[in-house]
Amino acid sequence: MNKTIFSILVLVAVLTVPVQAAVTCNAGDLQGQWEIKYYVTRPQQVGVCTVVFDNNLVPSGSCENLTYDLQSDIFDGEAQISKSCNASGKLLLNDGQKISFTGKMKADKQTLSGNIASRLNGYLIKGTANLRKTAELSCQVTPLN
Repeated sequence: MNKTIFSILVLVAVLTVPVQAAVTCNAGDLQGQWEIKYYVTRPQQVGVCTVVFDNNLVPSGSCENLTYDLQSDIFDGEAQISKSCNASGKLLLNDGQKISFTGKMKADKQTLSGNIASRLNGYLIKGTANLRKTAELSCQVTPLN
């Protein structure tokens, strides 16, 4: 009798637990402005990129290597995301650097964590990266009369 009551209570508890819907992603989730912070262990480097992905997921923006005080503009690249929220992309910088990233978008669709790799002059560096969607800043100037 006690086993039956216990089994019924367990079944009721399992059936009443809220089920979280599976998160799906699409290209629109990558559109907009993102801040990429990256860290490389060997050689140790820290950097940040501000990237805007347009409607076709073509990036623009700039990257700054904070360790070496270098700044480069993004002139081309691409990005894609799967329904299961796995994202990848490439950024081509005007200094010849090619940055690639892979990662997983979180359920909030505002953050993405993963890995980053950069190639410049035949050297490859690898590290981790965190992406955070940020608000695009815009302003309108009204002349004073």
